[in-house]
Formats: sequence, C-alpha cells, structure tokens
Amino acid sequence: MAVPLWDDFAASAKNRFEDLKNRGWPFRWVHPDRWHLTLRFLGDVPKSATALICESISDQVCTQSSFTIEVGELGGFPRLSKARVLWVGVREGRDELCSLAESVTKGCTEAGYPGDKKPFTPHFTIARAKDVPVRIQLEREVFEASWGSQFVDAVHLVGSTLGPGGPTYESLSKIPLAR
Repeated sequence: MAVPLWDDFAASAKNRFEDLKNRGWPFRWVHPDRWHLTLRFLGDVPKSATALICESISDQVCTQSSFTIEVGELGGFPRLSKARVLWVGVREGRDELCSLAESVTKGCTEAGYPGDKKPFTPHFTIARAKDVPVRIQLEREVFEASWGSQFVDAVHLVGSTLGPGGPTYESLSKIPLAR
C-alpha cells in the first residue's frame, strides 16, 4: 500500500535528483517514475485477496481527509555517513501521513494480511548502494532543500514486478480519502 510520487511530483523533483545522481556516488539510482511512499509492505498477496484488502482499508481511511505533504531533507539507512540506502523524507504533512499509514496497517491486519513488522518511516528511496555503504557529505542547502509538494487524496495497492533494471510498480487499485 503506497502513495505514488509519479507524474507531476517526479517531474518537478527531477532536477534535485539529477544533481545528486551527477555527484558520482556508487549507487543504483531509483528512476523517478518508481518513487512512492510505502505505507505498508505486504509482500506476496494472492490476487483473490486484493478486493478484501482494499475493502478493509477503505473502511479505515474513508473518513480521513485529503492533505498535502512537502517532501525534503535527505537521509540514509542506517545513516548518511554510512548509507546503504539514500532517501528523501516528508517534512510537512508527516503526522497526517503517519495516521494514514496506521489506518492502512489496521485495514490490512483486519483483512488477514498484516504485512511486515517494520515501523513506518515517511520517506521514499532514491538510491541503493552498489556494494559497500557510501559516505554522504552534502552542503546544508542541498541536504535541507524541498523536493516539492504532493496532494494525497488516495492510497494505492501497488504491485511490483522484478526485472533486470530493478522493480517496476503499477497501481492495481486506488482507495480514495475523504475530500
């Protein structure tokens, strides 16, 4: 379950992404058309269960109002000084997004598909280290820069397909929030 950051957001944030990509760090970069905020990772789910999952999530999120997030500030897992994963966080709308993730988790659990046990951290991945962790040092203005805003009016059941160039994602179902 995710909030896609495709189309308009990806297009507006592409310059920030290209600036980092051109620094020569040894990462495998995630193409902007694959960016998304994972609210709950479910793993392999049979197609026959998707309607039940979506209905259960819809029951949980139907009263939550749409909201806007602002995305910015870089981070790394486990940390920027030893990054295996480079990510961009959510600055504004963080509380609303966390509440949405909590509702999605509750809906998935009630449908019998609780997903992974990792706590929700509002971010999207832009790169993964090729081999060894990468030490990231950035100018403060680059680290703190806004990547743009996204209106969140739905959650998506996103399917992934693994391929030679990494996973590709597609929205299988869209569950609207209250307006």
